[in-house]
Amino acid sequence: MEEDKTTSRNPAFATNDAGPRRRVCWGRFLSLTGFVLLCVSFFLPQVPGCNEPIVPADETVGSNGAFLIALGIPFLAAALLLPFYACHALSWLVRSPRARKTIALIVCVLALLALVPGTLRMAEPIPSWMASPIRELSAWVWIGCTGFCALVTVLAFAGLASRSADRKAAAAVFGVGAASLVYFGFWVWCGEALYGLWVSVSASGLIALGAAIDWFQSRPARNATPPRGPATSPRTAHSPASRGSGPQPGGPSSGPTCRS
Repeated sequence: MEEDKTTSRNPAFATNDAGPRRRVCWGRFLSLTGFVLLCVSFFLPQVPGCNEPIVPADETVGSNGAFLIALGIPFLAAALLLPFYACHALSWLVRSPRARKTIALIVCVLALLALVPGTLRMAEPIPSWMASPIRELSAWVWIGCTGFCALVTVLAFAGLASRSADRKAAAAVFGVGAASLVYFGFWVWCGEALYGLWVSVSASGLIALGAAIDWFQSRPARNATPPRGPATSPRTAHSPASRGSGPQPGGPSSGPTCRS
């Protein structure tokens, strides 16, 4: 018990399923900020329209959700991931290690569920409502964006090979952030971007950057040494060395003695 208390008080020994980890996860704070900004940009004008700027929230209401499914998958992913990622980033909200691991796995699954349809959507041809010169000019850029989204999707699934639930979540969230960054960057490249689109680009960059930092922060510590103290762990208490260090025959003993 003494070792457990000492270990829990030492920030270097705050353990998760991957081993010792750092208490302050700056990468998750960056990604959480990105998710919040992406949700906010959902209500901001993105690009100029025919009569008025295009706001994703207004387009979603006017199309009964069709716009959100067709062109707003990053916003949908941010809205679904935000509550779970907040619990994942703010560790003081969830005390149980098992609950933290479960939340990390939920974040991973939701991120992959948003990443795969988004990549498949990028694989479709450029929307027909765009002007013909823009479609011809942007065809090769669209193909490049599709290839990049496919690459980050493969990397996200490759992150599932890690034993740590935190690293699995970091890989999946990085895929969402990187794919969203390329997606919004395509619309910036195509035409005049309003401030809402720049907020979306910045938010996606924060998500990807924070997830990349979280990937390295969640790695097991190799040089961590257990704290020194008189207490011994349960494993060493029953080891042959500890049994050999007890009272020798003929020496003083603290236990009861048998008398004839």
